[in-house]
Amino acid sequence: MIKSPLKFILLLAVSILGIVISCTKEEDPISITATDFTVTIAENPTLGQVLGTVAVTTNRGTLAYSVEPSETLNGAFAINATTGQITVSNISFFDFETRTSITGKVKVTNGSVSKLINVTITLTDVIEVVVNISDFNVTIAENPTQGQVLGTVTASTNVGSLTYAIEEEGPSSPISVNSSGQLTVKTPSKFNYELRTTVQAIVIATSGSVSKTATVTVTLTDVTETVQKRLDDGETPIQIYTKDNTLLNQIYGKTFAGGKIGSLTTTGTVGRGNCLILYFDQEYSGNQSASNTAANDLVSNGYSDWRLLTESEAITVCATQGAVPNLFPFAYFWTSSGCGGICYKAYYFSNSSCGSGGEPSSNNHQLVAVRVYVEDNT
Repeated sequence: MIKSPLKFILLLAVSILGIVISCTKEEDPISITATDFTVTIAENPTLGQVLGTVAVTTNRGTLAYSVEPSETLNGAFAINATTGQITVSNISFFDFETRTSITGKVKVTNGSVSKLINVTITLTDVIEVVVNISDFNVTIAENPTQGQVLGTVTASTNVGSLTYAIEEEGPSSPISVNSSGQLTVKTPSKFNYELRTTVQAIVIATSGSVSKTATVTVTLTDVTETVQKRLDDGETPIQIYTKDNTLLNQIYGKTFAGGKIGSLTTTGTVGRGNCLILYFDQEYSGNQSASNTAANDLVSNGYSDWRLLTESEAITVCATQGAVPNLFPFAYFWTSSGCGGICYKAYYFSNSSCGSGGEPSSNNHQLVAVRVYVEDNT
């Protein structure tokens, strides 16, 4: 009978002791154990690059992390608030030539308890690629040959070797560059003094992921050219030529080498640098509409692309040449320009002056069919 009360008392004492021990553990203060963070990396890291995770432990609860404001390098690195992972936040700070290390502090918090951890990031030097290239200038005579050497660009790099390219290079690009930086003529028709006095391109020098550009400027000098060359290049300003070379003889003192103008070969449609060619077989009497139809339907010398002059073309021709003496056996001829309503315009050439276009008083004017010889000089 006595053993049972004693057993009960013993069990009660053990229970009370357990409660006391348990209460004591819950009331232990929060503690944080941390080690300063140090790491060594190469300069010029990428944005968001992981640098590592701070080493921190606590006896209970959950830790939170934040970067303490710095007096000099705010924002150099960031830390994940829950994991303690440190990453690159501003790549501009990680430049060995500016500084060899980055320091700061991270704050670790658990409830009302916090601790500061020193962060030291040591940078190592990386050889950075530097590319230098100078603008290229040269003066040559117009009409070079394809592949003619213009010179070599001056460029250098401190790492590896350079490759070269022409910006927006294509079939019509005026200049080419080879693997040594040598520049050559790619499209000779672009080197036409009568169309432009300079030819330009952009050359790109590249080493690794680093590129630099320079401007290539080729200055052209004029060359006295034959009539045939000017016609072949399509560079002659708007002129009038008849099938018997009348005006050609007056301007250049010689006959077109190919004989009749009608034998020229067309290479395209109307464009810049065009040479306007007039051809007429006979006088024509009729109204403008009939004249226009006749011009469009004309097939002569193997060409079917004949048409009437516009008034603006006629004005340009007359202004370019001045009076056109003895060019036509008549004064007025039809143009394809309308003057409003149903009327049409004719234009007047005299031996002493250029006339003006307007509605003619008579329908009895001449047909002058024209076609255009074109070289693509755009």
